[in-house]
Amino acid sequence: MIRVGVVGVGKMGLLHSAMVRRLPDADLVGVMDNNIGLKPLLRSMGLSVPFYTSLDSLIEGSRPDALFVCTPHSTHLPIARQGLSRGMHLFIEKPLADSIEASRELLEIGRSVDPVCMVGYTFAYLPIVRRAKEILESGEIGSVRHVEASMVISQVLSAKKGWRYDPSQSGGGVLMNVASHLAYLLYDFFGPARSVTATLRRIHSTKVEDEVEALIDFEGVQARLNSSWSVPGHPASHFQVKIEGALGSLHLTNERVRWTASRAGGEQVEYAAGLGAGVGFDLGGDGFYGEGYYLEDQDFLASIAGRRRPRVGLEAGFHVQEILDAIYRSGSRNAPVSLEAIPS
Repeated sequence: MIRVGVVGVGKMGLLHSAMVRRLPDADLVGVMDNNIGLKPLLRSMGLSVPFYTSLDSLIEGSRPDALFVCTPHSTHLPIARQGLSRGMHLFIEKPLADSIEASRELLEIGRSVDPVCMVGYTFAYLPIVRRAKEILESGEIGSVRHVEASMVISQVLSAKKGWRYDPSQSGGGVLMNVASHLAYLLYDFFGPARSVTATLRRIHSTKVEDEVEALIDFEGVQARLNSSWSVPGHPASHFQVKIEGALGSLHLTNERVRWTASRAGGEQVEYAAGLGAGVGFDLGGDGFYGEGYYLEDQDFLASIAGRRRPRVGLEAGFHVQEILDAIYRSGSRNAPVSLEAIPS
């Protein structure tokens, strides 16, 4: 049994705690949050495990083998330092950190130790996304010419308070908290980015961006990314990716992947509901992502047991952070940014 501790008891900490309890080879041995008032909430959810208010007390009291880091982005690096120095495996909720500098340091620390380190980009585990990648890699739609990717949610429709809206803790707004998933998907499909031209807009927030639009050049592929957390009518996040190829096209959404290819003889459609991995329950709260959360936690624990690399390691998390950083740099300068120009 892998002994697991969860750091941070917000939405994602609660979700991962519940997931771990359902995985057969894991034992949730403790949770930590500096807000002791959350302890009754955990118990009301059936999570009767030791509750700690400091990372030291969690480590000393429960002796976990692995930590799920579900805290504000600015805390990822110091928690990772402490966990890795004690030989613990780390699952770090996306994004990797709040800045490119912190991400680079975390990557360097992770490379120097043995424990498994993983970044929580759920899109890597969604069956519908994996199917879309298979279609692309099969060559059915030919070489990719252009990509349009968008992601929206009705999260910020008035001024908000909390760490997600404080750049000193989150590193940014909709890009870091929502569209980073979309940035991962584009990286997963097309590899590291080369340059970025971006625009950031505030609508309701005073310190972070509510909307982002970016033109991202990958190797031979140009992708346009749009995201907003201020669009009414979307209580759960909704994304779509439209890809134009030399031999056809592909349209990916939460619900389905639809593609046309001259060799396939017309349009084909596969639905997310028919591509499930047989998890059989939803702890994600919105149906679509719950399965992905379970599968990524399963991969993290299987990677520990098998001493292998997880699907989304620190290198992938760092490459995505490069894209996010370049978008912020371009938006602040109102000019294109080359990723090769980011200081090493």
